[in-house]
This record gives sequence, C-alpha cells and structure tokens, in this order.
Amino acid sequence: MIRINNEIKSLYGLKWNPFSKNIPAKAIQINPQMETFMFQMNALLAEGGFAVLSGDPGLGKSTLLRCYYTRLIQDTKIIPRQMTRPQSSLVDFYREMGRLFEFDIPISSRYNSHIKLRENWMKHISESQSIPVLMIDEAQLLRPFLFEELKSLSTHDFDTKNLLTVILAGDRRLNDLLMNNDLLHIQSRIRYRLSLTSYSSEFLQTMLAEAMELAGASHIMTPGLIKTLSEKAIGNPRSLFVLADQCLTEGIRHKINPIDEKVFLQINPFRGK
Repeated sequence: MIRINNEIKSLYGLKWNPFSKNIPAKAIQINPQMETFMFQMNALLAEGGFAVLSGDPGLGKSTLLRCYYTRLIQDTKIIPRQMTRPQSSLVDFYREMGRLFEFDIPISSRYNSHIKLRENWMKHISESQSIPVLMIDEAQLLRPFLFEELKSLSTHDFDTKNLLTVILAGDRRLNDLLMNNDLLHIQSRIRYRLSLTSYSSEFLQTMLAEAMELAGASHIMTPGLIKTLSEKAIGNPRSLFVLADQCLTEGIRHKINPIDEKVFLQINPFRGK
C-alpha cells in the first residue's frame, strides 16, 4: 500500500488517490441538489425533526452524510453523532446513545434511559441554542420499534418542540418501510427529503475529471478513457470510481502515463464490448 501511494505521487503527481473512498473531506464532491439538502438541514439545527435521504447503493448517500458531518463539527455548539448499528435491540440502542452523547445511561430501565437522554438534550439545547443531530446510515435496517423510540425521545411539550434532529439515510427499502401504516406518525414528521437518482454520463465525466484535479493532476487519464468509464458505470458514482481505481492500479503496474482505454480493455475485456 505504501509503495502504491508513493507511485501515485512520483508517477502521476497526485497528492492522494482520487478514486479511494477515504479521500480528504475537502475533496468530497457535492452537487447542487446535495447542497440544497444540506442547506435545508441547517434549518433543522434550530427546530429539530426528521429528514430522509434515499437512493440506490453507490449514489452518494454516505458521502453526503460525511460531508455534512464534517461541516457540523466545525461548530463547537453543535453535537452531530452517527449511529453505527441501526439494527440494534432496544437495550443496545440506549447503550449506543449513551456512548455517542458521552454520558452514562441506566440501560436496565427503559424509562430511566429515556428520561436521562431527554434531560441531557434539553440541557444542551438550553445552553447552546442548538439541537443535537443524529445521523443514521443504512436506516432501512432500523426495526420499527426504534422509529417509535426516536419519535418519543425527540418530541417535547405536547409535540410542539423537538429535542433531536434525525437524518435517516437508506436505500429504497427505507421509503417502503416508512409507508407502513405503523410508521405514518414518522412519515408525517419528515421535514425534508432527497431522493438520489442515477447520473448522466456527462455528469460522471465531470465528476471524474474534478476528482483528479482536486488530487493534483487532471490529465492522468485520456479523455477517451474518462468517457468510457463514465458510460460503463451506468450512472453510478461508486461503480465509476471502482473502475477508475482499477485502471489507476494497472497504470501504476505498467508505469503508463496517461492511462488510456487500452488499460481498461486489458482488465475488463468483456465490459469493453
């Protein structure tokens, strides 16, 4: 891995691998639709409530959450947290909430756990005028009773105030889940939605070129290869960057600069047809 990173720098002049999932936060690409959604999320910081981000795998849901989380932590008054195990039992849910919000919760009692969380959130809101943020990726895995728990935890004063901002991100199963009659009370509380869809080949070409430019070298791939990769990705940014990373690895192996379509055909002979 270290050798490959050195080759990326010496052979291509890149500061990092532009096709890696672990790119620097400053290099995350956000389109206008995503920017609008994050602007809407800012309104929830003062009012709380639910928001839903949905779309097929690979379209950028987790990337958007990472970008927004990075922005939020710049403000010391805001406490954004990410739930890591959406399929938890109720006990594990409260155990994780205690860990995320950094205080002990008496998990042996659901009532005491419930009260402790709410008291701490109310104290934070009073002191900072900012509502805590809970991001839940893969939210389609949430069990129905956890939706109910999130609702009862987050509402206050006869449902006129919110103690928590909840951002739910998941694939199309999340939308189907929320249409369940037992979860209509959650459906009615969703303030903002964004449903990501497949991108055009032209958009993916721009995304790929910008990723390389942000990493320090915009011409490591020929225009022909960029076009080919964008067409083969079928509208999916994750697929695009997986293919691009394969080509980069092969380019390093054979010290090819710039990387052209022949490299793609060598490693994906059937996809080239």
